[in-house]
Amino acid sequence: MTREEFLERLLGMQEAYELGIAEAKDMRDPDAVLTRSDAARYAHLYMRENLGLPDIPDISEAEILKDLYDCRVCANHIAQAYLRGIMPGKDMPGVMGRVFLAFDPGAPVEEAEAGKIISNLQIYNSL
Repeated sequence: MTREEFLERLLGMQEAYELGIAEAKDMRDPDAVLTRSDAARYAHLYMRENLGLPDIPDISEAEILKDLYDCRVCANHIAQAYLRGIMPGKDMPGVMGRVFLAFDPGAPVEEAEAGKIISNLQIYNSL
């Protein structure tokens, strides 16, 4: 799935840009593969800018995601999407057979996951 395909399904590429959900880099490279961090950014900004939902001020519960702060710019987007139940964490294999919860921000978003994210956002849209 590309950035453009996701944004078109969410509310339209141009409208997303006008609302500040999409950035200039999204407009310049709409065919880029949509990553989980992109989707979290879009979801968070959609909730804030389009639905008027304020940010959850205390994101400490999202620190269960071991890679939450790997991207400082993305951390709040990821935390907001995770804490509101829009995007789940993933069980990742660790050392010595341990499993930990991560967000995996660089992973591509496939069609089924994109549909779930949009469906979860629509729940907030109907409130």
